[in-house]
Amino acid sequence: MEAYKEASREHIELSNALHADVSFCVERLKQENTPFWRRVYARTLVASFEGLLFNLRQVALTIGPLRGVEFSRDELALLREERHSLDSRGRPRTRTQFLRLDAGLRFSMSMFARAHTKEFEADCEGQGWEDYKKAIEIRNRISHPKFVAEIEISSEEMNAMFRGGGWFLEQNSLLLSASVLD
Repeated sequence: MEAYKEASREHIELSNALHADVSFCVERLKQENTPFWRRVYARTLVASFEGLLFNLRQVALTIGPLRGVEFSRDELALLREERHSLDSRGRPRTRTQFLRLDAGLRFSMSMFARAHTKEFEADCEGQGWEDYKKAIEIRNRISHPKFVAEIEISSEEMNAMFRGGGWFLEQNSLLLSASVLD
């Protein structure tokens, strides 16, 4: 039971900290809507996606076994972000295998729900899903620019990121309601 409490506490604390970071950026953008703060917002928003999805997988790894949930070897490797291979001498190696944020969202939320002996499927059909993916695309573009134009974020792109962030929060809330609060 202690592991369950610790995993839940960690999830809540991380969620609160990341939400506070995003909220701070939004407030700064209201005061100072500059290219700099637009880029900070994009990076902070997508970092919050990454952090919360990783944490959902960690909670699933902790809570699933406590509830008698068995994950397949493939699921365990993905939950741990591991990839297995052999080195040049034929010895097993484990490497980090980061999950893509689009497919990773579906997987992470599904595994979190399953660890709580529930089912959940994120709504990945509408505009919110498209805006979520657009936010990731924008963050990737500004993080690896080749030209100065690639670090600019338009007002339309900002609106897409705001909507994508809202969609993500809504899906996370629905997940928690379906998994934990049910």
